Amino acid sequence: PKTVRVMIEANTTEDLAAKRKALNAMIEAKGYGPEALRERPRPAKK
Repeated sequence: PKTVRVMIEANTTEDLAAKRKALNAMIEAKGYGPEALRERPRPAKK
């Protein structure tokens, strides 16, 4: 599976939430569902 890291810059939490929603909608429109978004890298245990 290919991983794409995205950095979102926003001035307010509302702005960030809106941009995140838009990004998620774009990702789902491309055919990757919420299942793809759920797989986040977990911090490595030391």
